[in-house]
Amino acid sequence: MASRSRGKSSEIYAGLQELMRDRPNDKEAWDFIRNWHLDKRDDRTLAIMAATLLEHSLEEAIATHFHVGKDEAESIFIDQSEGSISAFSMKIKLAYALGVMENKVKKELTLIKNIRNVFAHSPINARFSTQKIADACEHLFICKEVQFGGLLGPAPQTAKHKYAKSIELLYMYLTATIDNKFARIPLLFGKSDLYCIMFLNKETQTKRMAKELIDHSREHGAKK
Repeated sequence: MASRSRGKSSEIYAGLQELMRDRPNDKEAWDFIRNWHLDKRDDRTLAIMAATLLEHSLEEAIATHFHVGKDEAESIFIDQSEGSISAFSMKIKLAYALGVMENKVKKELTLIKNIRNVFAHSPINARFSTQKIADACEHLFICKEVQFGGLLGPAPQTAKHKYAKSIELLYMYLTATIDNKFARIPLLFGKSDLYCIMFLNKETQTKRMAKELIDHSREHGAKK
């Protein structure tokens, strides 16, 4: 009888582990990341969901440094029984150690993780209008230092939108770079034009070349 009970428990555990491995497809995830801040449902659920998708994208970035298959890589992040790196905080530290990001973005991810934890664990009805959460969102550097406009859209104004926009841009770097067939693997922030332009406001060779081509085109058109 005890053996049957243990077998059932193992089956239930395996089912929960399988559920944790499920991921929305790329379009579903990106649509949510881009638009959830406009949703009027409760802040708690939406904030946790957005941060979870960001955490999954961080796993993908870390996994570019692995020499194992997809399934084995997933088990490293999920299977807590074997001393995995399942905690968000450990994934952030590992990504930093591998060069996926530098210290500035490491701190940003840590702050997002801490805000997420309040929504996940606080017994009060936490909202983005809650003063301490709003204050924390004010310290997200991306919303203060990134040059918004154009494809990045207008600068976020509310606490909810600042949290959302920071997650969006981090998610964009972590996933778009990997999906691009010209991406450098493993993912390293110092070799990513997107990272340097978006988070560090640095000129890159690609950006300079694009500007030179545009200027040359304008000059050529003026001479005609």
